[in-house]
Formats: sequence, C-alpha cells, structure tokens
Amino acid sequence: MAGAAIFVARVLLIMMAGRLIPVRVKLCVVLLHGRSAVLVRLAPLRDSGMAVAGHRLHGDRNSQRIAAEQRQPDGQNHCNKFSNGARHVRSFAKSGDPVKYESVGVQPSDPAALFDALPIRNKFVDYWTFYFAVIALSCAQLRQCHAAPMSTFKVLQFNMQFGQIWDDADPDHAPANLELTISEILNQDADIVLLQEVEHAQPDGVQLDPPPNYTRLKAALSGYHSYFSYPKADPRELPFGIGLAIFSKTPLHDAFHYDLPSPPIVFEFKGEEKTPTDRLLIGAKTTLAGYELQLFNTHLLAYFMLNSSSEDYIEQRRLIARQLHCLDGPVLLGGDFNVSRHDSLIQQFAEAGYQTVQTKEITWRRRPYVLDHIFYNRYLHPVRYAVKPTKASDHHMLVAEFEFVKT
Repeated sequence: MAGAAIFVARVLLIMMAGRLIPVRVKLCVVLLHGRSAVLVRLAPLRDSGMAVAGHRLHGDRNSQRIAAEQRQPDGQNHCNKFSNGARHVRSFAKSGDPVKYESVGVQPSDPAALFDALPIRNKFVDYWTFYFAVIALSCAQLRQCHAAPMSTFKVLQFNMQFGQIWDDADPDHAPANLELTISEILNQDADIVLLQEVEHAQPDGVQLDPPPNYTRLKAALSGYHSYFSYPKADPRELPFGIGLAIFSKTPLHDAFHYDLPSPPIVFEFKGEEKTPTDRLLIGAKTTLAGYELQLFNTHLLAYFMLNSSSEDYIEQRRLIARQLHCLDGPVLLGGDFNVSRHDSLIQQFAEAGYQTVQTKEITWRRRPYVLDHIFYNRYLHPVRYAVKPTKASDHHMLVAEFEFVKT
C-alpha cells in the first residue's frame, strides 16, 4: 500500500427528503495524517439535504505531491494545484495542525464560518473518527444554515379517460393503453399529480375492488403517495370514466371525499331516458418546503352534453366554492370542470379568491373547450404553465409550476 496511490474508500451519504438536486456550495477538507491524505467534501443540498463524500489517499504519489507543495515558500497557493478529478482542493492541513477549510462554491457566502463551532482538531487522529464526526456535526450545522428550500413545485392536471387513447378516425372505440398513460405521467416528473376518470365504469354501477387502473398506477408511480376514491356507487352509471386520484411525492394526510349531487336532468342515451349520477370532490394535505398545502381534485358534470348549462345548475360549483371560502393558507384545486363557457366559472372562483393558470389554450380534443383548470389562491404564484398534447387521452395535460408566496 505504501508504494502506490491506492483508492481505499469512497463514500457518498445523502441525508435528505426527496430527490438529489443541484448543490449550492461545496466545502473541501484535506486531512494529513502520516503519509496518508484524507479528502472530505461537504455539500449542502437543497430540500434541507446534506451530502458528505470522503476519499482516503495512500502511497507515494498523492502524499508526496502534497508534501512537496508544503515545502514551497507559498505552499498554500501551490496547494490549489492539487486536484481530485477536475475539482481543485483549496485547503489542507499539516499533520497535527487544526484542519483548514474554505468555500470552493460559487455562491457569495462564507460557509467556512459554519464550522467555527465544530471541534475538528488534531485529536481526530484517524480517518474514520474524523469522517464520522464530520457527518454527525455537519448535518446539524449545515441543514439549518445552508439548506435552500424548494424554489418551485410542479403540478400535473390530467383527465386520463381510463387509459383510452385518442384515435382521430374513431375516438369512441379506441383501445385502452394504460402503459402510455403511465409513461406520459412519469415523463412530466410532477410533484403533484391530479387525475380524473381513472377507472372505466362497469355495468350496473359495479365498482371493482381493488380498482385495477389505480392499482397499476400506484405500482408504476412507486415514489409517490396517493389517494383514490370512486364516486358514490350508482346502477345508472354510464360506461365512461369515473374515479379521482391524487399522487404526491410528499406524504398525504387528512384525505377525504365529498359527493356533489347532480340534478335530475332527463337525457337520452342509446335510445333510453337517463338521469345523471353524482359527481365527486376529493382532497388531501401535504407539506412542501415547510408549507402545508391543501389539495383538491374534482370532476364535474358535463351539462353541455345534456343540452344544458352549469350556469343554470350551479350547485356543484357552489359546493366547491364553499369549501374554498373557509380555507386559509396555500390551496390548489385541479380538475376537469366540464364548463364549456368558462368565463362564469373563472368569475365565480375569483370571488372566492382563486385564479386559474390559463384560459386560452384548449384542453379537450373533441371540442375547442378549456375544460381543465388548476386554480390557486394568493399564497401561491404560478411561475410557468403549459398545455401538453397527448395521444393518451381525449384531454391534454395541463402542467404548472408554482412557488410559495411569503406573507
């Protein structure tokens, strides 16, 4: 081992909730002990995270290079030449001396000051003692001082039409392809996913348990927490899409469902007189970047398909607006609102303190309507949005990114 630069250990520990995202500041420390050099990197991450990486370097090549640079008159400057890969190490310490450190990041901050209270001194005479002390102490210090909160979060609103794809020639008889639906959802990598028409309604209102599409979605979206609900079972249910789901990368709690009664409007379907079944609102809470976020998801009756209007039968919309009125704090409401002339819907929810991310781009293939919306209140600010066409449904996907507004 003494005659070669042998890589002994390389460890990367990541202690954070969620996914690894870009590092803001990196700290590098080189500890010299005898003829061995230890390189320790400390990296505060966003999302209240912390990464620690350690290398132990042995043998003549690396140790001799550092030793030679120590002998230079301006050895501290020469030490900057020492590198591991493409990243230069800017600090080192002689054996028995206190460990030196400084920022090699690009942020205008002084992360070295964070370590003033850390008892990293020459009493840490071996690599492992030093390394694990760094882990324990730096997590407590840096998580509080240098962890940057999530800047934005992404929401996907999608009526998935139980996986039935879009076929321009014959949309009503197009096959189901749930794998395409899953692929489209995963490609968006949203933090929050709001889905409507998750399941295909069965004859006589039978509701399969467990719901097959939701079960497959849960398995495919394994990094998400989720909540699903059918509407109230009803033998009058027509063979279209039913059921709502919320998926979230952060845990959900206080989930609920709320029935939205439909009026007894008589209409004809395949030569028979029918009346519409009830609709549904579901909700749950989650915590993002330290903020509790209330989520709602709904799918309202398409009155325009019944030669009527939700402006004449406004009760379902009113029940949702009542839920919104009594809330304080960040709230998102997504769904397929099935309102062909959406100006009255926008005005109604504006009176409750909510805006939609967009009203211009159509979201339904069958008619040029904006049926899908993501409403938000004053505690949230939309950073960007996009309506993304897909062949996985007769609806397009609506994607929006938000940031929390500090009040």
